[in-house]
Amino acid sequence: MGYYTYHQLTTSDADEVDVHGDKLHRQDMHKGEIGALTGYGPNLWQDSAKWYDCDEDMCHYSQRYPDVVFTLDGDGEEPGDILTKWFKNGRMQSWSLQINPPSEPPEPWA
Repeated sequence: MGYYTYHQLTTSDADEVDVHGDKLHRQDMHKGEIGALTGYGPNLWQDSAKWYDCDEDMCHYSQRYPDVVFTLDGDGEEPGDILTKWFKNGRMQSWSLQINPPSEPPEPWA
């Protein structure tokens, strides 16, 4: 059993690059390379996935492009499980939001 998360990638390098005669936005190029390296292919960005090695994969990949900031947003399968991770030159910073209501109503009753 695993945990499914929808992932979205944005990058700080927004220009275009020529890949085999086709113009691609660098962000799309990164998505393709990361999908290929992880074995998920384009499905990594289109469907929810159990990407267990996400942190390690992105840290490793970000070392290839040390001046680029990679922002990975995730929406987990549990309601309110939202995360953002930033990767640059092999390092990561993260932020997450998990909404957990209290088990009992707050006092006092009105």
